[in-house]
Amino acid sequence: MMTRTTLVLIVLGVVIVTGLWWFLVVGGVDNRVEDAQLRAQDLELQRASVELQLLRLEEAAESSRRYRQALDEIALSIPAEPDMAGFIADLNELADRNGVDVVAIGSSEPRPFVGEPATDVLVIELDIALEAQFFEMLGFLFALEDFERLVVIDSIAVNPGGGEDVDSPTFEPDVLTVNMTARIFATSSPVVADGGGS
Repeated sequence: MMTRTTLVLIVLGVVIVTGLWWFLVVGGVDNRVEDAQLRAQDLELQRASVELQLLRLEEAAESSRRYRQALDEIALSIPAEPDMAGFIADLNELADRNGVDVVAIGSSEPRPFVGEPATDVLVIELDIALEAQFFEMLGFLFALEDFERLVVIDSIAVNPGGGEDVDSPTFEPDVLTVNMTARIFATSSPVVADGGGS
């Protein structure tokens, strides 16, 4: 028969083997499961980061598309030639449609646009004097925003009474005189015909 010592050694051996099995097999599985869960969390964080980067890139692409579209619209509103006669005719037509009298238009010679980035665009400065009633003038200014040619208004001075002194018998309180400085643009200088002769 088995002695007590043998029985204790067998039980002790079974406990040791079970403990080793637990640490090596089951404990290893737990560690692998925990490692897999940590890797899954890392992958989820990486996926979220990539999705955020993709969203930012899509927003940047859309912003870039809108920017290019705006530049194209501006480029279409800047003619190659200054064509002051055409501009004045179009401005007079716009004024007539809105009930505004164009009193005077003065312009500078085309000069290179100064700014960043450097471009081949030319600037023509304008001084425009107008007369009209308030709502007609307002309608004209709103229509000028949608003008086929880019017009940048730098300043507007508004005076009541058609520019007349309040004590003047020709003073008209419902008529406004508007003096504005503005700029239009072109992409090349006007062609000057050679005087000929040699």
